[in-house]
This record gives sequence, C-alpha cells and structure tokens, in this order.
Amino acid sequence: MVEKHYAHLAPSYVAETIRRTAPDLDVTATSVVPLARSVAARVGA
Repeated sequence: MVEKHYAHLAPSYVAETIRRTAPDLDVTATSVVPLARSVAARVGA
C-alpha cells in the first residue's frame, strides 16, 4: 500500500520523470567551455 501511494516520492521515479521530460540539450565534449575558477581570474587581476 505504501508503494502504491508514495511511489512518486521515490528517487528513481523523480530521476526518471526528469529524464523523460527534460529537453535534450545536445551537449558534446567539444561544446563544453570550462568556467573560470574565480572572479579574479575572469577580470585578469
């Protein structure tokens, strides 16, 4: 009975729902740009 009423709270259900409904961002290794480690690194200080 618990699984029947609370299955939507299980981590696997939440993960599967996100995978099913999230848009495909088409991220490839060549399109990933690393972020700067700090603000000082971005402004050149």
